[in-house]
Amino acid sequence: MINYSQSEDYITECLKECNEYAKEKKVDIALEPINRFQEDFFHSIIDCKKYLDRVQFSNVKMMIDSFHMNIEDTDMWGNMRQARDYIIHVHYSDSNRLAPGMGHFDFIKMTEVLKEINYSGYISAEILPVPDSYTAAKQTIDSMKFYLNQ
Repeated sequence: MINYSQSEDYITECLKECNEYAKEKKVDIALEPINRFQEDFFHSIIDCKKYLDRVQFSNVKMMIDSFHMNIEDTDMWGNMRQARDYIIHVHYSDSNRLAPGMGHFDFIKMTEVLKEINYSGYISAEILPVPDSYTAAKQTIDSMKFYLNQ
C-alpha cells in the first residue's frame, strides 16, 4: 500500500514533467483542492498553496471551487487572499452543487474577494443539471451576471 508521502512524491514527479511541457507550450496547469469526501490530496486552498509553495513549479497553479471551499476552507476569504498568486480559474457552484443561487453559498462575498485580489482569470460553473439542464444553465447565467455586476 502506498502512503501519503509516496503519493505526494509520485504526484510531484508527474507534475514536474507536466510543468516542463506546459512551460514549452506557454500554458498553465490548474490543481483543484477537492473535499475530503472525494479524494485524499489538497483538501483546502491552503493545502494546495502550501504544496505549490514547496514545489515551485512555474506553470502549475490552482483552480478553486466554491462547492469544495464551502466544505473544507474554514476561512474561505482569507485563504483566497493568501493564495491569490496561484488562482487561475474559479468554479461557481452552490453549497449543494446546484446552480449559483440555489443553495446558501455567499457568491456576493466571493466576488468581492475576487475583485479585491484583482483576479482576472476565468469563472465557470460546475453544477448538476437540476431540475433540468436548461433551468440550471439559465439560473447560472442570470446569477453570475448579477454577482459579477455588483
